[in-house]
Amino acid sequence: MSYVWPVPLAPHLDTIVSSDVIASLQRSYELDSADQRFTSLVASAASVSPARIVQQGDGRDPVLREMQSSRVTASSNMGRYVTFPLRITFTELDLLMEIMWPRFYNCCELAVLGNKPLLREKLNHLAGVMFDGIFPYHQDVLSVVGMVVVVFLKLGEIRELLKKDVLAAYQGDPAAASIAEIIRCYPSLAAVMIQRIAHEFYLVKALVYPRELCEMVHRLTAIDLHPGAKIGEYFFIDHGVGTVIGETAEIGSWCRLYQNVTLGALHFEIDESTKTLKKGPYKRHPTVGNHVVIGTGTKLLGPIIIGDNVSIGANSWIQEDIPPNTTVFIREHPAQMKKQKSERRVSASTDTTTNPTRPEPQISPLSPTSSCPLRGS
Repeated sequence: MSYVWPVPLAPHLDTIVSSDVIASLQRSYELDSADQRFTSLVASAASVSPARIVQQGDGRDPVLREMQSSRVTASSNMGRYVTFPLRITFTELDLLMEIMWPRFYNCCELAVLGNKPLLREKLNHLAGVMFDGIFPYHQDVLSVVGMVVVVFLKLGEIRELLKKDVLAAYQGDPAAASIAEIIRCYPSLAAVMIQRIAHEFYLVKALVYPRELCEMVHRLTAIDLHPGAKIGEYFFIDHGVGTVIGETAEIGSWCRLYQNVTLGALHFEIDESTKTLKKGPYKRHPTVGNHVVIGTGTKLLGPIIIGDNVSIGANSWIQEDIPPNTTVFIREHPAQMKKQKSERRVSASTDTTTNPTRPEPQISPLSPTSSCPLRGS
């Protein structure tokens, strides 16, 4: 069973999945040959049958099959109501993993230069899924098609950025045994990939959908990256759980963050007309320079500037600018108190050891006719 395109999208598929889009991705695939780390699995995966590279959501998934069968009806009645895509599965993530890393997701044939039809089919599927995600918020076919076209033309460029992110993880994590391990196992790579795609939709002012993408990957990875954040090359979040990067944050190249780091806001402006918090991307989050390492638990708050070549120790709280070539750390860590446990002797009938700092509970005997306060009356 083949993928069912949204009805209004069908005439525009050739515009979105243009020869330029195909060429940009194939150029990126071709560049892989210059780095053996990205081609190490080709031999072992070359025997994968093209039949296995079926469209996501074929007859194997009854939920998605139901969505496909209902989508034509919904699309043909757009004037009366709008349906949002179900979010039972994260189809965009699955498709992007196959398109960006075909050799590591049993899709080696996508990277074969002469296999344009197969790559086009996969991209058509992604275009349809993204169209469905954006359309409910805009309801203008040509506007949505234009947004998807702009983002698709950058897929090859985004893939090259992701390859640099992988190399940054490999160089920055001594536990990383291989490129394959990073691509298939590291949650930060999935989160950053989705953020880089969502950021492009954010720039073309797609409503809600970029945030929807980032929140879907947030659920899977516990990494909260706003689509508005600007992230440079060779970016790596080690472990990642609890990391938060706000909308107007800017991060340079070769930056490494550890888990539970926050690049957040400190103060908010008030909209005088509504007397509520001001909306929009006014600067309220940190700007981080190049070659910066931020330790676990660190909080960078407000529109501060962190210079180049800065190392920030764990659990730091920073709300002021840090000059370049600086190391920041907590001067005095909380002291650890240690004491020897007292020997605890228990007889057959009673415990003779008491805790002098804790009062003994007062227990009064109950008569046979008394009601127990732990029971209902």
